[in-house]
Amino acid sequence: MHMSERKTETVVENENKKMLEQVTRDFLADSDIDYSRLEKQLCLIAKSICSNNERNLTDVNILCEKIFEKLLNRLYDLELSPVSYDGPCNYPAVDLIDSKNKIAVQVTSRTDREKITATIEKFNKLNRDKFNNELDELYVLTLSDKKVKYKEDGKAKIKNGKIFLFRDNVLDFSKLLEEIKKKSTYDKKIVVEIYDILNMLFDSGELECIF
Repeated sequence: MHMSERKTETVVENENKKMLEQVTRDFLADSDIDYSRLEKQLCLIAKSICSNNERNLTDVNILCEKIFEKLLNRLYDLELSPVSYDGPCNYPAVDLIDSKNKIAVQVTSRTDREKITATIEKFNKLNRDKFNNELDELYVLTLSDKKVKYKEDGKAKIKNGKIFLFRDNVLDFSKLLEEIKKKSTYDKKIVVEIYDILNMLFDSGELECIF
């Protein structure tokens, strides 16, 4: 390796270290954490997930299910919990369920319409008892900071007669940020608490490959 190449790598490493310090909790006081910093953190997470998936490092996707379970519960006052993977899966294409509020969520790094349509089709294969007694609504959380515009008439019928609207039932980081910003006007702790939840991803070491 030439000296110039080593120098370039060192510069990149230093820049990445500074970027990591901007979001790592150990370097921040509560007063340092605001909406702008949270927005930057989510953007970095989205890029990291994309980078990991390009390298076929998909363990982070499983971890994201656990992290965003906590985030969604805090943000929307839900009681989501992971689907059990012990034995046969009784909830195809679903990662999180809230039996009390009858909500199901799939967490995915894909944003294409085909993926979402396939999720709906698998979800509709649930037997009638599960729809009537356990689940009522389906949401898809895409792990992306890119706002995807689906067709205005983008919708699908759920087996229980409800309508899945792409503009409402597909969540992404931009929608999460909008909700956080709205609630932060009266919930003064929400930005810091969600920041701490997301920071678990960095603490895990699963995202460090991009730095």
